[in-house]
Order: sequence, then C-alpha cells, then structure tokens
Amino acid sequence: MALVPALAVCLILALLVVPPVSLATTLPHAIVESVHATPSALPSGGGQVQVTGTVEHSSSCQLQLLSSQPFAVVFSHNPTTECRDGHYSSHVTIGTNLSRASRTVLFALVARNGSSSFTGGFEVVLAAPVPPAVLSVSASPGALGPQGGPVTVRGKVSHASSCALELLSKQSFPVVYSANSRPCTSGFTAHVIIGPNPSTVHRTVAFALVARSNGMAFTSRFYVGLASWPPPTTLPAATTTLPPAATTTLPPAATTTTVAGVSTQQQTDSNWSGYAVTGGPYTSVSGTFTLSTLTDGTPPSGLMDEWVGIDGLAGSPGYPDLIQAGIMESMLPCEGSTTEPNGAYNPDEFWMCPWTTFIENGQLTEGPVPDISLSEGDSVTVEIYQQNGTAWAISMDDITNGQNWSVGDQYYAGPGSSAEWIVEAPGVVGQGCGVVVSGEDGQCPLAPYSPPVAFSNLLLAPAAVTTWYEITMVQDGAQVSTPSLLSTSGTRVLGFSVSYTGTNPSGREGADRVADPVVKDLPTPVLEKTVERDVGALNRKERPQ
Repeated sequence: MALVPALAVCLILALLVVPPVSLATTLPHAIVESVHATPSALPSGGGQVQVTGTVEHSSSCQLQLLSSQPFAVVFSHNPTTECRDGHYSSHVTIGTNLSRASRTVLFALVARNGSSSFTGGFEVVLAAPVPPAVLSVSASPGALGPQGGPVTVRGKVSHASSCALELLSKQSFPVVYSANSRPCTSGFTAHVIIGPNPSTVHRTVAFALVARSNGMAFTSRFYVGLASWPPPTTLPAATTTLPPAATTTLPPAATTTTVAGVSTQQQTDSNWSGYAVTGGPYTSVSGTFTLSTLTDGTPPSGLMDEWVGIDGLAGSPGYPDLIQAGIMESMLPCEGSTTEPNGAYNPDEFWMCPWTTFIENGQLTEGPVPDISLSEGDSVTVEIYQQNGTAWAISMDDITNGQNWSVGDQYYAGPGSSAEWIVEAPGVVGQGCGVVVSGEDGQCPLAPYSPPVAFSNLLLAPAAVTTWYEITMVQDGAQVSTPSLLSTSGTRVLGFSVSYTGTNPSGREGADRVADPVVKDLPTPVLEKTVERDVGALNRKERPQ
C-alpha cells in the first residue's frame, strides 16, 4: 500500500525534469516566394485576372485587398489550405473604371504557418476609359423645300457604347424622330421627318448627335435648312440705280429688256457673267447649277467659277461684304492637293474644287471647304441662309450623286443688299495665272467651258426684287461668257443658262500660249479658298476624248 504514493511522486518528478516542447523551434516560417496577376493590366471595362503564387512552409493562404476603389472587385476572402504543396491559384474579377484616370488595384497574398505569416504584394492596373467621339455627322439632304420631308442622318463615332439624337432648336412645325438611346460602336443611322414650313422666312432645324460611353458624352451638331414659301416675284416697271458695288462695279445699263413681265438691266463686266438682283435685305439665297467641262486646249492659266452668293454686287458703301459658295474649275490642282505636289499641268485633266468665302469690310476670309466629290455634268445646289443675327449656314448638295455637306454658325454681318448666280473668271495676276487680259487691270482670262452652265431653282427670301441685272463678261473687247434670257412662269423667274462665247485659247499667241505640255514653276491657283484635305485626288477629272 505504501508503494503507490511513492510511484506517483516519481512520475511527477520525471515530468518536472523533462523540458516542454517549443512549437516555435519545430515549425519553419511561412514564405511567399512570388505572386502576380495575369494579366497585370486591364482595359477600362475591367475583366478577370488569375492570381498565381509560390509559397514555402505554408499551412494556409489568403488573398487580401489593400486598396479602395468605387468599382467592384470580386474574389474569395477565405483562407485555403490548397497552398500546402507550395502553389497558390485563384481568380479575381474587376469591374468597370468609370473615372477619368487609370486606377491601380493593390492586393496581398498572406501565407501562414502556425503563428508565423508572410505577406507578398502585387497589383492590377485598370486603364482610364477612352472618351467617346463623333467623327462626323450629316443629314441627307441638308436642305429641304418649304414642304419639308424626310432626311437621313448618318454619323461615324468611336469608343461609343450608345448614341442618341437630340433636337436643339424650337419650331412651330413638327419634327419627328426617335430620341431613344441605342447601341452604336462605329456608325449611326437615323431617319427624321420635318414638317412643312408655315412661315415666310427660311428656318433652320438644329440637331445634335450625342455619343456616350462610361459616363462620358460627346456632342456634335448638324443642321437641316427648310426653305420658305416664296411669293411670286413682281417687279415694278422702273428700275433703281445700282448701289456702290462690294466686289464688282458694273457700268451704266446699256439697255433694258423685259421678258414675261420681268424687267432686266443689261451690264458688262470683266470677270462676271450671269444674273444678280437688288432689293434686299435678303436672308437666304439658293440655286442649282450644272458643272461644265474645261474644253480641250485650255492653258494652265485657265480658271472658271460657278457660284451663288449674297452682297457681291451691292454691299454697304465703303464697306464691301460678301458671302458665297461654289465650285472652281482649274487646270492646276486644287490648293492643298497632295496628288500633284509640283503643280504639274496636264492638258487632259482638270480639277473641280468646292469652296466657301466670306468678305468682311474688304477683308477676305476663306470658309470651310465642302467635303463632296464632283463630276462634270453634275447638278449642284448651293443654299446660303441666315440662322439668326450674324449666324449663317451654307449647304452644298450634289443632287446627281447624292452627296451633301452643310455647316452652320458662320459669322457674317453684311447688309444682304443683293444676291447673285454667277459664272466668274476668278483669277488675277499672281493669284491664279501669269497673263493679263488686255485692257483689264490684272484680270486673268476666263477658261473656255462647255456645255453651258444651267442655273435653276432660283429662290430668295424675302422674294422682293427691285432690279434684275443681266451681266455679260467682256474680255479683250469680246463677249467671252454670255447669259441667256431669263426663263419665267408668269412673273416668277425659273432660271437661265450661261454660255462660253469666246475663242478657244489653244490658238492664242503670246504669253498665254502653251509651249510645253508640262509647265513648271507656275503659281499655284489661289482659288480664293483654303483646302484642308486632298480635294485634288477626289475631284481630278479626265477630259472626255
């Protein structure tokens, strides 16, 4: 009986003598050797990345998010023991970056073994969103008659997820379109129906194409003109004295003729042929003209213009003003053309160069260049109209091939005293040619053209006309470009034509004779316009054989 207590005492003493086992000395430290995300960079729309790592002596691993951001970051927060074999793998989903800058998402992989832990950091870069952009937008047609009608809107966009049309102007007639936003990535097409114009003035319907993506928007405006209902033009029997000219001074009237009740004064000029009217102020003018062809044998100095404008004949005294748009036909490339860098002359080719021009107080400003392609024989409609105050719009439509162009919010503060439909010899020495028409002050010769240029759809707002001026171009004492009589219906003028009545210059002697088929060092035609694209490549024409 006494031995039992003795044995217990021995066991207790033995336990006291044996030292305790230390976990710290038996378990190695956990280590994260490497960790990274694939891919390490994402686009602004976010996406999924795979996280892989290499660890040692780890009993568990856990992924932690170190940064804070407004978009979602989805991953497993729970520790896993699958990394005991030395490898770690997981997936992370990152949401869309809606900010204007790139964002960096910071993570850590934490490896643990008992009481020891090791942290390895890595990051994923989320790109900034690319803002949407409207590359181009236009309506076809860009101008409607007073009865209104349908137009088709076409636009090109980039980095957009949705597009929508917005109506910017207010008007009393209906404008029917879909205002709903719909997906778009590179292109946009919509249809708009514009009702009849109930007023007696030209109206402009303003729209915007809005491209959106990632909370950002890009807006581009465009315009559709709606003509007024012109009342019949009734002319008084008497005519008035021509006011001081803005760009052209005409001599006193030679004779006065009357066609179907329309009284005209006949005038001559060194660089104009066609018709002009006074009796404004005019707030809009439009007309359709056919594109002629420069005839065989035209020298490199040959130029001719077909255009429609306001104030070219009758600007304010001492303050010449002008707004006009048209097509220049030239034997040398359009200014800005990259197809013929040396300005080489080719007798079998000519160029058609669209342009717009403003003159304010005698100072010429080159307006936007209409972006349309052209061919001989095409019918082109030009419309110039006041939007409001000093804001004007110009549209140019090739109704033969369906191409159109328009621009609005162009500053012009002229009086609107006259309107013109003209075939012109636009060049002066040093600006388009190197020869002089005898008896004229630096005026270049008109290029011979055929067939006649036909003007039609002549519209004015308001329609009141004081005087029609029939203008014949006279150079070297000969009529070189002659308008026909006006075509009328009652007292309403329908149109006219202008014909080349000079001599083909291929047989001319002197400085204007072409001696070399390739003429170098000739001045590039000024064209009175600045071309911001390769219009020469677009509008170079082979002369028909």
